[in-house]
Amino acid sequence: METAADLLRSTRSSKTIPSQVGFIGANIGTRDYTIHSGIAISISKPQATAIVTHSFPVEVAPTEEGYIATSRISNAFELGASASEAVRNYLEFLVDELIWLQKHEKELSTSIREDLRHLQHYLRIV
Repeated sequence: METAADLLRSTRSSKTIPSQVGFIGANIGTRDYTIHSGIAISISKPQATAIVTHSFPVEVAPTEEGYIATSRISNAFELGASASEAVRNYLEFLVDELIWLQKHEKELSTSIREDLRHLQHYLRIV
């Protein structure tokens, strides 16, 4: 079975997250990549690392200019020239989003605090 690690190998860096390919989604060309618990996601600005505490799928779909990655753990999406770049960008964004939300937690609305709790269910800053 092809893995996301194989997909990401061409752009592998300290920020790349290995994960396993799931299944082809309902939309033509859409694929789900499972991000497994225990995986570390590192970003450089700000320098931080998050650990995946619960596995979750990232859906990747082709666009006119590359690929888009999204999941049900956040309302966000990220683009990339390749599927691997879109996944990497998305995972790095999730870490950045978690840091920002935690830093501003006292100022967040009730609904955004719920989004923070949802994200914290899947990621923990270490």
